[in-house]
Amino acid sequence: TFVMSDAKEHFGFKFNVSEDDNVINCAFSAQGKDGKYTVKAVISEDNKDIFNINVETDVKVINEKTGAFTGTISLEMGVDGETAGVLITSNSTDNKEDFTFDVSFNDVKQVTVYMTSVKTNASDITVPSGDICDITDEKSIESYGADIDLEKFKENIKAALGEELYDLIEDEYFSSYNDDYDYNYESDFDSDWDGVYEDYNMSGDFSKLEDSIDDLYGDSASSRAA
Repeated sequence: TFVMSDAKEHFGFKFNVSEDDNVINCAFSAQGKDGKYTVKAVISEDNKDIFNINVETDVKVINEKTGAFTGTISLEMGVDGETAGVLITSNSTDNKEDFTFDVSFNDVKQVTVYMTSVKTNASDITVPSGDICDITDEKSIESYGADIDLEKFKENIKAALGEELYDLIEDEYFSSYNDDYDYNYESDFDSDWDGVYEDYNMSGDFSKLEDSIDDLYGDSASSRAA
């Protein structure tokens, strides 16, 4: 069964699928105008909601070009009796983005995130000089990579960590990599290139490294690093 309604400022449809004694109902509706809209979707089975989503907006666009707006957008989703939602509040202006995100679970607020950005003339920003790598240009990346001195980079890390700790980390990494990276080409790929990747194991046992760090810096060093 399928039913659809399309009227001024309102649209909706619903349908159901049945098999034997099992009936699944789906419904969708949207209504509103001038920035105030409500959208709902519900899927139920045997008169019990198994999924629903509800979106409500009350916004006013203040800049058509940038899309800046003020107001609120509420999104809530429910699955098998559990709900999660986020309320977005905008106090933005033409030159400033100002958003608050309130995240909730089962109608209990869990966290609030604030995000702001201000448009300025950027007169106090200095454009970098020297070699600049354009990450959107493959040739630029290759040229930049050709000048990288990996040995000097490793020496700087060794100087910061100390030679003993650096050697321990390097030895532990490569020994764990060689021991745990078990790959059998013939078993993983058959003649039609249908790959099976279950044999990959990239995990490592770092207990030896933690013991060595403790010997160097005290028993609590590795626990602080963790």
